[in-house]
Amino acid sequence: SFAGVHDASMMGTSAQWSSARESVPLQLIKRAGKASVAVIWDEIEKVGTRRDNGSPLDALLPMLEPDQARRYRDLALEVEVDLSMVSHFATANSLDGVAAPVRDRMRVLTMPTPGWQHLSVLTKQIVDRVARERGIDPRWFQPLGEDEMDLIRSAWPGGSIRQLMRIVTSILDGRDKLLGKC
Repeated sequence: SFAGVHDASMMGTSAQWSSARESVPLQLIKRAGKASVAVIWDEIEKVGTRRDNGSPLDALLPMLEPDQARRYRDLALEVEVDLSMVSHFATANSLDGVAAPVRDRMRVLTMPTPGWQHLSVLTKQIVDRVARERGIDPRWFQPLGEDEMDLIRSAWPGGSIRQLMRIVTSILDGRDKLLGKC
């Protein structure tokens, strides 16, 4: 997660420190045992702007540039490593906070804001997720009724999936309380 990151720890820490560790992509390569791993940098627009301990964006840019990634100097190992096979994905709620050099090095795909037309698919996925979280096979979980969907339509303005999840979970909790008394 880039939210709240104020230093360049993602590029690894120096071998000069007793707590030295490799860059995030190299750690994934070691764990997977394969050179072609994927890194998802979450909420990249929320990166800290302080530079006193290094900049996460300055650390990320060479990883995104194929020629530099092929000869990336890992601070912990003190040698060049090949990170050119690593795929980088980033999420952002808005492109406003994403630095131009990062946007220039990545392909930007804009996802549509969830709306009413997505409601039936989204609520089914949320109900299935809640069922699994509660240790219940989703096939045993009753689908939402039309009256429950009406409640969701009146409470959800669209857009926020987190808000939709809270609404659906509240309806399912209410359903459990009512059915538990029957």
